[in-house]
Amino acid sequence: MTIPACEEQNNVVDVISAKESKILNISLYSGRAEVIRLLKTTIKEGVNTVNVLGLPNVLEDDSLRVEGRGSAIIQDVTVSEISASPEPKSSPALEDLKSRKRLLKKALHRCSITSRTLTVFMENAASHPTDFTRLQDITQQFSDAGKKVDKEEMELETELKEVEAEIEKEKKKLSGAAFADIDPLLKKKVSIGLYAEKDTSVELVLTYGVIGATWDPLYDVRVNMQAQEKPITILYKAAITQTTGESWDNVSLTLETALPTYGIAVPKLDRWPLSVFRNRRIPPTVMAQSSPSYGQPFIPPAITSPTVVVMGHRDRSRSPRRRHVYATRRSRSRSRSPSPLSLACSYPSESSLSAAPVANQVLSVTSKGNVSATFRVPGVITVPSDGQAHNVTVAELTFDAALSWISVPKLDKRVHLHAKIKNDSEYTFIAGPANIYVDGTFIAKAKMPAVNPQESFDFSLGLDPSIRVTYHPISKKNSQSGIIPFTQKTTSIKYSQRITVLNTKTTPVDMLKIQDVIPTSDDEQITVKLLSPALRMPLPLPPPKSTSPDKHTKGISSSWRDKPDAPNSSRSSFNAPSFRSALSSATTKMGSIRAGSGTKEKCNHLREMEKLPGTVVVSKNILAQWAGVGEPDFDEAAMGKDGKINWICSLQPGETVTCTMEWEVSHPNNVEVVGLR
Repeated sequence: MTIPACEEQNNVVDVISAKESKILNISLYSGRAEVIRLLKTTIKEGVNTVNVLGLPNVLEDDSLRVEGRGSAIIQDVTVSEISASPEPKSSPALEDLKSRKRLLKKALHRCSITSRTLTVFMENAASHPTDFTRLQDITQQFSDAGKKVDKEEMELETELKEVEAEIEKEKKKLSGAAFADIDPLLKKKVSIGLYAEKDTSVELVLTYGVIGATWDPLYDVRVNMQAQEKPITILYKAAITQTTGESWDNVSLTLETALPTYGIAVPKLDRWPLSVFRNRRIPPTVMAQSSPSYGQPFIPPAITSPTVVVMGHRDRSRSPRRRHVYATRRSRSRSRSPSPLSLACSYPSESSLSAAPVANQVLSVTSKGNVSATFRVPGVITVPSDGQAHNVTVAELTFDAALSWISVPKLDKRVHLHAKIKNDSEYTFIAGPANIYVDGTFIAKAKMPAVNPQESFDFSLGLDPSIRVTYHPISKKNSQSGIIPFTQKTTSIKYSQRITVLNTKTTPVDMLKIQDVIPTSDDEQITVKLLSPALRMPLPLPPPKSTSPDKHTKGISSSWRDKPDAPNSSRSSFNAPSFRSALSSATTKMGSIRAGSGTKEKCNHLREMEKLPGTVVVSKNILAQWAGVGEPDFDEAAMGKDGKINWICSLQPGETVTCTMEWEVSHPNNVEVVGLR
């Protein structure tokens, strides 16, 4: 198709987007949306300009794309704002309406004079004595005349309002109704230049991004403590909000987890120069003029630099005067090389829309990958531009979970319920608020972390008041040693701490972790010895033989390792590979335990935990271990150094267990220990 170099006529077609086009699809992201809008129009032979009016003010100009279908060529696309309506011109109809308005106002003025005249007449008649019969006649005549004037005045006022409405309507007609009916939030205009060899119909598809629209994830997490399988149900919801000015009526909607950006490029590093600092030499004349008086410091004159302003950006150097920059606002234009409108466009067809199901609908995952996922709302949905949250259900999912209870009674006697969950669904969880229900009762609010498919995560399910923990007052016993003459006397204090746990549930509790701590010494004169439970610290691997100390191991104390003759020591050496193997096996089997599991499964679970280093059996349903043992990211080199201990308990319904921890602190008599209570 050959385009003439110049056309004498330019056919202009104005299209109101809200009335003469429709939204095919909305792709909603966090903080913005991508809108696909279809319009159909007829153009004439030659050069045409299609003005799409009433687009959102929050339209991002850089995001606009225009495609189409038909026998025409797109020459240019321009984004601008709709200018103010021109002053309406006059017309015979408008002049006639204005004449009627003037006549009606004069008639109302006459009615007002007549009403005042009747009032004055009655006032004068009342001041002159007259007989009663005459007075009745005057009063009746005044009433009849007043009613007539009032009725005429009301009719004139009604007619005046009608004439004024017709005048405004005629003015809008003269100034262009397309500009007069546009919402103040919809003042953007897209002008599309088209060339056609003959009169034809075209379909244009506008794809653009807008801000002021978002969706936020919401979750209802429901826990069934009686369920043997899949005790966790997560109701995944989306709250859709938009204030773009456009009303999304009966649109196809997809929710995107990715965040689109426009015009973002990889930043470039600048050179990082270094130089030697040199004092600025002050000229002798300046030194002489600025010589300080005796006893006062010399302050050199300040060096001022001009403020640099480049297209609205001002250098941050201080300036005594404020400078202003004026920039003209121009329409953003993207000229394209002439290209025929494609017959096979990428935008969705109208036939692809389906009716929304009557039942509670969930969203399907239409695409997924390593970066983001897309959820499509079945059917169509209406979201007005009202700033209110409109909720839709994304999915209802059930999961297996390893439930556990954790308490730190030294600081807080309450028991926290936790779950280890693996997201084995195809849905990506976005971080957001969650309401937690346990056995149908609302427990707490929490925050769901960001979780990809096939990823495991820890989730707090709130407090469990049915497990009661009592942290008894600590007891202590003093003793002294150093009977041999000339030996330094020492003081030893034996401490005992009891913790009692009661399970008031009707179901067993199989993974209750009680965390406690014993003091640790920061001085070699103070010795802390754990008496019960009989936990011991493993020996570190022997250092490689060397003629000189290794600079990386010099100064590391080994006084914490097990002694060969230590009583009740279950291990006298430590092997890192075997530790990791035992840790991996126990952690895997720990993850399979569930609330309400049988006694046999519980015993197998405890036996697996017994194999872990730094773990001892206290009773048939209580284990003690150094804190961190069994965690995937546990550092075996730091085991026991912080003095933290975990009690692992399993309780039957109504059962009570007691955990007792004893330790001894020794120090010279002449040493005052800070930190003991």
